Amino acid sequence: MTATKVAVLIGARKRADLLERSLWYLTRQTHRCTTWVVDDGSETDAVEQVCAKFKSGVKYFRLRKPGEKLRGQNMAWWYGYEHSKANYIICSHPEILVPLTAVEQMLDEHIPKRRSVPMLYCLGPDHQAIIDKLPWKWDIHCLKALPGFWEYMSHWSVRNKDTDKWRHHFGFCGMYRKEWDFYNQPDGFLPKRDEIYFDDAWMIHKETEAGRLPNYLKSIEVYHQYHEWCRPDGKPPEAWTKQFNDANVPSTGKTPDIEQSARMLKIMDTLNPDGTQKNELSSRVFRHTEHRDLK
Repeated sequence: MTATKVAVLIGARKRADLLERSLWYLTRQTHRCTTWVVDDGSETDAVEQVCAKFKSGVKYFRLRKPGEKLRGQNMAWWYGYEHSKANYIICSHPEILVPLTAVEQMLDEHIPKRRSVPMLYCLGPDHQAIIDKLPWKWDIHCLKALPGFWEYMSHWSVRNKDTDKWRHHFGFCGMYRKEWDFYNQPDGFLPKRDEIYFDDAWMIHKETEAGRLPNYLKSIEVYHQYHEWCRPDGKPPEAWTKQFNDANVPSTGKTPDIEQSARMLKIMDTLNPDGTQKNELSSRVFRHTEHRDLK
């Protein structure tokens, strides 16, 4: 029986040091995969240099010239999606550390038409500062022994001890290619739009709208490394705050991922396909926030 071809798509902009740890695991998976690192505007060649350290299992591409305007991960993911011949597509980020068996387990436990999502833990700035003092290469779960690990609250306002209740994230999630295509017809996959929030938040909304909640794989535990876009006080960076405030959307009081998705849709609904502003806003974002079963 032919093994399923798997592509892990990573949109990179800086974070080369975090990516190097991530690739250490991805190039040693028990089920072979190819990691597509798509550099979308990094100011230096550090990401390319990290990828060059790995002799096989990694493909590097620079999508835009250095210093281009920040945009959503969807455009980098799109490049890997279009050029990869893989049947199973996993979307991830430079900072995500996964066990050596993660790809194999995800394929084994996949439920058709549902995005497979692992349990996601987050490291704080103090954890990141001492991560290399731990034998993380030989035992990824030794990270749980970091001081204050279980009480740490991420910038998504989720504590590690409560992460088993949080399935709506994009830290290493996968589906078969035809299943990704379901949400964005007729083009498939994710929208080809430069605005922020046409990646994970858009997908979360579409899944909810279609009644296809993610397949939560508690058997796979992955780790989000701390980086400059994370804030120890749980508040989003200025770029996110500006997007939210410009959309003039009040807080819904819902969980962070629903909040993000709702606000993203508000932003999206103010734009015509050519990027110009609409005069009226769709009400579907408000219907989205009425879901109560997303835990």
